[in-house]
Amino acid sequence: MSACRHTADRLLSIEQLIRLKPDSALSLLRQIQYPERLSDSNGALYALLMTQVINQSSDEGHKSDSLISVAIDYYKGTKDSAHAALAYYNAGLVAMDNEDSEASLHNFLKTIDWLGESDNDELQFMVRYKNESSFQLATDS
Repeated sequence: MSACRHTADRLLSIEQLIRLKPDSALSLLRQIQYPERLSDSNGALYALLMTQVINQSSDEGHKSDSLISVAIDYYKGTKDSAHAALAYYNAGLVAMDNEDSEASLHNFLKTIDWLGESDNDELQFMVRYKNESSFQLATDS
C-alpha cells in the first residue's frame, strides 16, 4: 500500500509540473517502471499524464489512442470530472492528430459534458476552440 501511495504522490507532483516543464514531466514519467502494473487509478493517471505531455511536445508523436483509452475507461466510471474532462480532451487531440474529425468532435463534446459548470476557464476555452477547428475540418472534407 505504501508503494501505491508513493506512486500516487509522484504522479500528482508530475501533474503539477506538466504545464511549466513538460520535458521534465516526460522524463519523470519515463522513470516509472512497469506502468502496466500500476493500480487502476494510478494507471489511469499515468496514461492521462503521458498522453497530455506527448500532446504538448512537438518532438513526441503518436497515432495510437490506446494509451488515452486507459484513462477514459477508468475516469468515465468515476466522479472525477476534472480528470475525465482532461482525458476526453486529450483523446480529441489524438484523434485530430489522426485526422479523425468524427472522433475528435465526439471527444471534445464529451469534454464539454464533463466540464459542466466547471471553473476551469482555460480548458473550457481550449476545448471550444479545438471543437470549432474539428467541426471546420469535418465540414471541409
